Amino acid sequence: MNSIGMEVMKYTPERNQLKMNLNTSNLASGLYFVEVVGTNYRSIQKIVIEQ
Repeated sequence: MNSIGMEVMKYTPERNQLKMNLNTSNLASGLYFVEVVGTNYRSIQKIVIEQ
């Protein structure tokens, strides 16, 4: 999500995938939020992109 709540990227990992890399090169500089959702887990982390 960007800083105004618009979804800018969505990724669905493979089952049992523990790590992933997201290509952010197409995103403009700014503040974004990464939401990770699991069966019994939800986390939102803030990231800053500086291109």
